[in-house]
Amino acid sequence: MKVFNEENISALEQVYAFPHVKIINGKLTTVENKDTPVIDYVGLKKTPWKYSKINQIKILAEGANSALCELDFSRYDKDDKEFLRTTGFYVLTKDKGFWQIL
Repeated sequence: MKVFNEENISALEQVYAFPHVKIINGKLTTVENKDTPVIDYVGLKKTPWKYSKINQIKILAEGANSALCELDFSRYDKDDKEFLRTTGFYVLTKDKGFWQIL
């Protein structure tokens, strides 16, 4: 979450596997490579967002090279007021010894 809040695109690119697939509000998006940002900070900044915080992470299933995680997180505004709390599900894969979001 630290690199997400810092808007550190180069560090985030190491966290995500490519191609990367996500479903947000029922819409499937595929990010083929690092030429397309994995996080839409332009859209995020149209909200009151100042930073995000993890509330809880649950490992729902884990194998030697893959895992399914449930992430409960919140978004906060400049006054440290929570304006969104939601849950995301992430598939992780281990490649060359490192876990990445698929």
